[in-house]
Parts: sequence; C-alpha cells; structure tokens
Amino acid sequence: MATAVRPAVVGYPLAVSSDGSDRVSRRWQLTPDPVSARVARRLIHSVCEDWAVHDQACYDALVVVTELVTNVVEHAGTECQLTVSVGGEGLRIEVRDFDQSRPPQPRPASIWPARGQGLRVVALLSSQWGVTELDDGKTLWAVLPITSTPQARQAR
Repeated sequence: MATAVRPAVVGYPLAVSSDGSDRVSRRWQLTPDPVSARVARRLIHSVCEDWAVHDQACYDALVVVTELVTNVVEHAGTECQLTVSVGGEGLRIEVRDFDQSRPPQPRPASIWPARGQGLRVVALLSSQWGVTELDDGKTLWAVLPITSTPQARQAR
C-alpha cells in the first residue's frame, strides 16, 4: 500500500493511501471543538472536487459528515479521526471517536424535533451505515452511492 503525508486543507496532517485497487482514501485528525464539523465539511468538499464527486452525492456527503462529527463533539467529547474513501461500494465516510460509551442509536421520529435526528438523516441519505465498536472507542460509518470511482472518471 502506498502512503503519502502532506498538509491538509486546514493544517491537520492527513494520510492519502491506495491499496492498488480502485479504493482511494484520506484521513484527518479533528479536535473535539464545535468548529470541527465545519472543518470536516471543507475537507469533504475538497475530496468531492478532487475525486469528481458532484451534485447530490457531494451534498449528501456534506450533510452526513456534519452529523457524524457533531455526534463526536457533542456526545463523545474526544478527538476524532475522519476517513473518507471511494471504491466500488461508493463514497465511505468514517468518524472514529475515543469514547468507550455505548454506540449512539437513532431516536424515534418526532413531528417537530429540535434535535436528535442526526442518525436518522444519515440512514436516509446513505445506502449503508453502522457502528463498529472498538476497545477504545467506536467508528460510525456511512456509504453513499456514487456513479463511478476516480479511476473510471480519469479514464474518460
């Protein structure tokens, strides 16, 4: 697997890697600060531009990353790792926290919810989503459908 490190859009280190397949990924470390959701949106927007993910898929990715990072900031209160990858399954967004509390669960639907519907939004926008529990935290992830991978777009 090839890995390169370069400065990220906002100064956080990021890893760019490819395992030789059609899968490409990038990873960033974010602080437990409310501004991290905005930073994550900028990073995802940059990835969408770099990988030619446009229109609805990019918009959906911006909404999903906002919800996942906001969950970490508000509930886990730890740093988080944002990883985004693209491959045959689509655009995969992962947000890993370092809090050992129980994984979040979607709340029941409400006619006029003021808060607490983020995971329901993630479920609606993604083709798959879930939580992977780890010894020292958890990773919330979502896969959003896209029409082609970066290599297929470059071949055009």
